[in-house]
Amino acid sequence: MNVWHLSANPAVESTNGISNRIWKTAAMQNRYGIRPTIALFESARPEAVSFAQQNGIRLLVLDKTTSLPVLIRELKSENAPDLLHVYSVFHYRNALLFSAIRLYRKTKYIAHPAGGLSPHILKRNRALKSIYAVAHERRLIQNADTVICLTGDEVGEVQAFAPKQRSCAVLHNPSLDETGLTFSWEGKVRQRTAVYLGRFDVEHKGLDLICQVAKRCPSFSFHLYGARPSSASFRDFETSLPSNVALRDPVYGSEKAEVLNNASVYIHLPRWEGFGNSIIDAAGRGVPVLLSQEAALSKELQKRQAAFVAPGERAELFADFLNQNPRTLERETALLSVNGYNFALMSCDPKRYVERLAVIYRRSTGELPPKLAVSPQLAKTST
Repeated sequence: MNVWHLSANPAVESTNGISNRIWKTAAMQNRYGIRPTIALFESARPEAVSFAQQNGIRLLVLDKTTSLPVLIRELKSENAPDLLHVYSVFHYRNALLFSAIRLYRKTKYIAHPAGGLSPHILKRNRALKSIYAVAHERRLIQNADTVICLTGDEVGEVQAFAPKQRSCAVLHNPSLDETGLTFSWEGKVRQRTAVYLGRFDVEHKGLDLICQVAKRCPSFSFHLYGARPSSASFRDFETSLPSNVALRDPVYGSEKAEVLNNASVYIHLPRWEGFGNSIIDAAGRGVPVLLSQEAALSKELQKRQAAFVAPGERAELFADFLNQNPRTLERETALLSVNGYNFALMSCDPKRYVERLAVIYRRSTGELPPKLAVSPQLAKTST
């Protein structure tokens, strides 16, 4: 089965969690009889080309000058897709590519909105997204053979956006850690180091909320890892950081593992979050997680006592947790560490994710019989 993934960044690892997941998922799919192709809108980085060659991934580069001739040639070749896996929503290049493919070849497809239909995200650039919804996105979701949802709550969001869509599958994101789900946290709680990994989007990721916590926790140091945007608003944010907050470049691979293993806690306070791959990267190593209740995963983690969860705007609650006496904090973080690791192990195993994805693909193409539709109520109890 030829599956085209639309679309990824030109680097295997970046601060874009969706792109990282596409690369890592495609690398595992050959062993399940799937021949993956990743669509790119610019040439792949040398390390990405090498990664693709090592893992049997075809790269379809569609730059501004050659995209249409290359696309038509590929659609007529033996590499033409049997199934499209379309990620994200409100992504104009993906929308144009998807429409062009379907114009030449009525290929079945999977939609994977990745939390992009949550009420919080729909509020951003509401006018533009309303136009997108009418022109493309609602039909994309409504006519998909299957929509993959990250959580049970997202099933309801999908069906509110596209009421006729009844074929939803709930599938948590996998851990993207190259070493797998291995408990490796050093337990250095008394070192009093809090870590964040991800995009430096101040409003979305709640970096300002982390700074409010930092002001109330002078004995802790907060290390935020990500790529600095060039916007004036971010420069203003950067100049007003508390003295115990440091901005650092993104880390990947063994360097990221070292950062997480040596952290006292992982802190993530987004104002909204479709899933949060870095949460699983941390929990999958046993790092205790502090999480705002606005993150989609917060309900499940809180139910399992697998994270300390509170409203993101309530900085004092996170500060009270961190400012406990050392012995109490060690006891509390030890519980979060074990429960968080067990959650990641059971719900976010990469091998299990790819296996389930292969079943969804085969149901969508008719190789397997269809599964009964999932209602939002059932999905909430089955994740």
